Amino acid sequence: EKGWYISWIDRDPAAVARQAAADKKRKDDMDDEQRRQKEVMRRVKAAGGVEEGDIPEATALKRGADDEKVSMSMSASGPAAKKPR
Repeated sequence: EKGWYISWIDRDPAAVARQAAADKKRKDDMDDEQRRQKEVMRRVKAAGGVEEGDIPEATALKRGADDEKVSMSMSASGPAAKKPR
């Protein structure tokens, strides 16, 4: 198509300042979210050695039989057990 096309560019200082503030807020929000995600991944890696993209899945608790006893033993060993009272 031939011809002239006109588009309005709003160069009002107030409008430019509003747009700049909105862009900065959007960038800051995105940066905050990325920082949070990196911190969570760093903590997960430190805690369990999980690699990025390797998210563990929750599974149902499996129990052999309903009448089977559940036992648990606790022993006092390690640095916390040796603390004087």
